[in-house]
Amino acid sequence: MKTSTAPSSRSAAKTLKPSVKPSKSAGVRTRDPIDKRRKIVAAAVKLFARQGFERTTTREIAQAAGVAEGTIYVHFASKGDILFEFFQSHAIAPILTILEGAEGLDDRELLRTLLRNRVEMFGKIKDVARVMIGEAIFNPKIAGLLRRELNECRERIRSFIEEGIEAGRFRKLDPDAVARLIMSMFFGTFILWGFIAGDFPNRFTPDQVIETVPEFLLGGLLIDGKPAGRLHCAKPRFGAAGQAKNRHPDAPDTPASLRAVHGCKRPLPTSCGSGSGERPRPAPSPRTRSTRRKS
Repeated sequence: MKTSTAPSSRSAAKTLKPSVKPSKSAGVRTRDPIDKRRKIVAAAVKLFARQGFERTTTREIAQAAGVAEGTIYVHFASKGDILFEFFQSHAIAPILTILEGAEGLDDRELLRTLLRNRVEMFGKIKDVARVMIGEAIFNPKIAGLLRRELNECRERIRSFIEEGIEAGRFRKLDPDAVARLIMSMFFGTFILWGFIAGDFPNRFTPDQVIETVPEFLLGGLLIDGKPAGRLHCAKPRFGAAGQAKNRHPDAPDTPASLRAVHGCKRPLPTSCGSGSGERPRPAPSPRTRSTRRKS
C-alpha cells in the first residue's frame, strides 16, 4: 500500500508564490527619501498657491505627491515646514550662493547679478511667495524660521559692505544698517510693486530694476562735488484745483541750489508764496464784504 508523502518545501514555496505580479503603476511611491521629500514639497506648493495654505490638508498633499499621509510627518513636522523649505531653497539660498562666488565681480555687476536672479525667481515663485509672506505675518513659527534665514543673508551682505569700507570703495556708514536697507530695497521692490501695486513687471520693468537699483545704491542721488540742496518751501504748494505741483528742476519755485545742479537758467521769482507752504486762501467775494459791513 502506497502512502502519500508531504509536498517538498520547494514545491510548497511554488504553491505559495503569488500569481499576480505587482502593477508598474505602484512605482509612483518611491523608496528614495530624498525623492519623496522633493515630491512632497513640489505637490504642497502647487496646492498652497492654488487653494491657499490653510485650506490645504496633509491628506491632499500626500495624494498629490503619491505617498502615504504618515510619510509627510517623517520628513516634515508641519505644513509650515514644507512651505519654508521651498521658500528657503528658492528665495534665500541663491542669494548666499551668489555672494559666496562674488570674487572677481565688481560691485555693480554683483548687484546686477543679484537683481537678475531675484527677477527670474520672482516669476517662478510669485504665488508661493505671496502665501509665505502672508503666513509669516500671522504665524510666529514661520516668521521665526524666515527671520533666521534673513539674518544669515544680512550677515553676508554686511560682510560685503565692511570689505568695501576697508578697501576704500564705500563710504564709512553703519554696515548693518546698509545691509538691512539693501535687503529692504530688494524684497520691497517685489512685495510693494509686484504684489500690492501690481506695476511689476509691466509698468515697472525688470530692466529698470536691474539697471537703476545698483546705480542708486552705489551712487545715490547727488552729483559728485555738488552740495545737497534744500527745498525752498517746507510744504508743497497747491494749484488752482488743490493739487500739489510737481517740483520739476525747471519749475519756477525750485530752489536755486537744486536748479544749479540740474543746469536750469531761468530766473527765480522774487517770492515763493506766503512761505508757510499752506494752500492760498481765495479773496472774499463782494457779497461777503457787504455781509460783513452790515453785521
